[in-house]
Amino acid sequence: MRLLNLLPVLPVLLLAACSASDCDPNQAGLITGIGCAIGGGFNTRDDNLKTADEIAQQNADIAKKQDQDAIIANNNAQDKVAQLEAKLQAMNDGLDQDQQQANLDAAHATTQAQMAKIDAVQQEIDALRTQISNAQNQPSQQQVEALKAKQEKEKQDLLSLASQM
Repeated sequence: MRLLNLLPVLPVLLLAACSASDCDPNQAGLITGIGCAIGGGFNTRDDNLKTADEIAQQNADIAKKQDQDAIIANNNAQDKVAQLEAKLQAMNDGLDQDQQQANLDAAHATTQAQMAKIDAVQQEIDALRTQISNAQNQPSQQQVEALKAKQEKEKQDLLSLASQM
């Protein structure tokens, strides 16, 4: 006897279960809400959002580590330049003019090479920051657009079903 009482509600429950993909609790109507609750759509959406947050945090951690590494490399290069300049000064005090010029040229070349390495590391850091920024901004924008489109389609489908009843 109870089974017969549930028979009129059965099509609604089946319809609700079919509409349970990519659920947003702020946008779900009654049927979609039931479908999302039954089909696990709310949990899936929550898991996807948590995963996106974890990826963004990992990217931020990577960028922070790369910044720290670049600072350390820059400090090391500056220390090395200072050491080389101190050596040059000590050598300049005891060498003749031709030898001094040769030493200066070598130190200058070494300094230029180190500065080129620093510039290359900085360019890599800038490129990675750009990639991280793009990765964090674009997917969330695309997800919002896709969610809006899906919700609009679900709304139209529900209106179509409601008008057929």
